[in-house]
Amino acid sequence: MAAIGELHFTGNLIPPAWYHHLKLPSGRTDLVGCTLLGEIVYQYRPLAVVDEASGEVHHVKRFTRDQFCAPLAYFEKKFDLTTDQVRQGLKRLEQAGLIVREYRTITVAGREVHGMAFIAPVPAALQAITTPAPADAGRPEARPAAIRPMRRPVASPERPVPTPEGAVSTPGGAVQKPPYKDSLPETPQDPQPTPPTSRNAAEIATAKWSGRSALENRNPIAAAGLRESTLNPAPTAPAPFSEAPSDPAPDVPLLFDFHLTRLGESEKAELRRRLARLPPPLAQLVLDEYNSAVGRGMLFHNRWGWLEYLIRKAQRGEFIPTSELAARRRAPADPPPAVPAVAAPPPPVPSALWEERGAALQGLLADGEFATYVLPLRGVEDGATLWLEAPNRYTVDWVTARWPLFEQVLAPHTALALGVRLESG
Repeated sequence: MAAIGELHFTGNLIPPAWYHHLKLPSGRTDLVGCTLLGEIVYQYRPLAVVDEASGEVHHVKRFTRDQFCAPLAYFEKKFDLTTDQVRQGLKRLEQAGLIVREYRTITVAGREVHGMAFIAPVPAALQAITTPAPADAGRPEARPAAIRPMRRPVASPERPVPTPEGAVSTPGGAVQKPPYKDSLPETPQDPQPTPPTSRNAAEIATAKWSGRSALENRNPIAAAGLRESTLNPAPTAPAPFSEAPSDPAPDVPLLFDFHLTRLGESEKAELRRRLARLPPPLAQLVLDEYNSAVGRGMLFHNRWGWLEYLIRKAQRGEFIPTSELAARRRAPADPPPAVPAVAAPPPPVPSALWEERGAALQGLLADGEFATYVLPLRGVEDGATLWLEAPNRYTVDWVTARWPLFEQVLAPHTALALGVRLESG
């Protein structure tokens, strides 16, 4: 014991109650989900920092942004999990209403990174699965003396205790919440329509893996609306963002041109369904933005998630279109005016002036240079320039270094420009 007591352990904590609530469809404990949820909660637990000067304790957050930025690779590397294990584990936690995910575009080292995942826990749902009502709530003497019993409401004619759907009442008025696995028996639906109510913590905690809960079909970005409706219930106010209805959307008049012409009918129908939440002109602008990204060969980590991100910005009035497809669509269909052909320059002809005046350089050069560098030169004229064509690059460099001598001999006798170049033929 002494040796173990000297070891310094760090890391997150997993309450034992989670192992009984987080279940896979097979009935076994979702160990991956427990591990991921424990890490997310750990990142949101305040970090105590002691001021060495005053001795006061300050609590700060462990991350720099407003929410915990956690790509899949973070969990893969830290817990030695596969990409599919992390993706499915986060999906199960999100469907159960224990976390919410939001995809954003952030700037890293001066470059924009699209589809970066930000994760936040739902405190009310976590409390519901972490401190559930014990089965012996009516026998306070069964609890250890060191634990103070929690006061629970008792049913009375004046104030009935609300019982969430699927919960079981126990003696003493306590409510025992079922696990979040799909193990509840099917109950007949109430034929009478029930008025919409805000989603409370018990409903979130009892969400089922099979997707029959109120959170089914929610994508990562749409789940952001759950957080506000959970922490600040407002039955009459709509959520800031809602997923598209499950029923097929009406045929929205959208143009699938340019880079979307090869899409199948199923993909087009899915795009129409998601964009049906926007007015047609705005929906076309969002589709054009997606169209342009496809044309640029943009690599999507989650294309539907990125599209939902654009839709959400458009609903908030923050969408700024950058695509030029609309302008290209409005451009006249007439072909551009033909550019007049430029007359080809006349073919070069041998220069009589070079044949006449080239020999004058012999008296200006050292012995042997005239025969080595000047005689191999060929003079040609193209109507604008008198070119001295050299057989190799070394001769070009030699002539360039002594160019004032060539200008002294040739320039007074012609109006053409002078130049030196390698032989073209």
